[in-house]
Amino acid sequence: MIKEASISNGPRMKSRDEKDPGPLIWRGLLLAASAWIVSGFLIRLIFHDISGESLNQLNQATSLFAVLTGLFTGALISRAIYDYINLQSQRRNWRHEIALSRLQEIYVPLWEETMGRQEAISSFRKSDTWTPYTITVGDGQRRATIFGSITRSHLGLFLDEKAYDLLKEYDEAASAYDEAQKEAWKELYDISAKKGAELAEKLGASDSHRFSESFAQSQRIVYDESISRDSVGTKKGDYEYAHSLFLNNHKIISHSEMAAEQDFDEMLQLLRNLEGVKKVREERLKCLPKGGKVIERLKQIFTDPTEIRIEIKDS
Repeated sequence: MIKEASISNGPRMKSRDEKDPGPLIWRGLLLAASAWIVSGFLIRLIFHDISGESLNQLNQATSLFAVLTGLFTGALISRAIYDYINLQSQRRNWRHEIALSRLQEIYVPLWEETMGRQEAISSFRKSDTWTPYTITVGDGQRRATIFGSITRSHLGLFLDEKAYDLLKEYDEAASAYDEAQKEAWKELYDISAKKGAELAEKLGASDSHRFSESFAQSQRIVYDESISRDSVGTKKGDYEYAHSLFLNNHKIISHSEMAAEQDFDEMLQLLRNLEGVKKVREERLKCLPKGGKVIERLKQIFTDPTEIRIEIKDS
């Protein structure tokens, strides 16, 4: 931010010695140039018969006034160069301060949001679960991204042109992914409930939720086809949670681990092949590279925030 200079009675006040020397230099230049013109030209035109000692004195005066004229001219040129360099330096300092301020107000929050959304999407979670804001739309409220909040405020005027385009594209892709998640959840819940009921009827169980809840509570293993018995890390934990919950409920009724394993694999494969689930995978693959481009652009801005390209678009 550009800070206002404080005004006090201390040393920041200008004294007479600190007054602008420009007018004095101009006056000196005018006097010296006038004297040079008079002594060098006008007197010689009016008095043609000047000779001897008078001519020598006139020549000396003309030379002196010519030197003074050159000195004052040089002083003006030097002062103009100094003012130009000083102005450029001030502008660089102001631009640097403004860039740092915008970095904290705009790009650090955007970086944190993008990284959070990328992490959520990578884990097959909805990206808007990370967003911290809510806005009023009609009679209700919905989540709002930091990017959306910035573009609706005056800070949107200072958003880098390239970053804006990339963020807008990413935001649209993330919204499409979240919408696919929403629709897939409905389909997944309905089908898992239906198949859970069929399995419960086959086994003679009264509670079908014993089977459907295994996948409803562990959606990631449905969306992520790379999760299996051989997975490691958090993927292994997701698989083991759903697997153990399903098998424990199944074996209580069937008393057969083999049958439980077979029913688990069949139900998991069925849910993974749902159109809504496939749509989530497609939208995720579209979204993640766009988020990567946003992150790369933000890295460039962090490296040199003074190179931000601003273009105010017509609304």
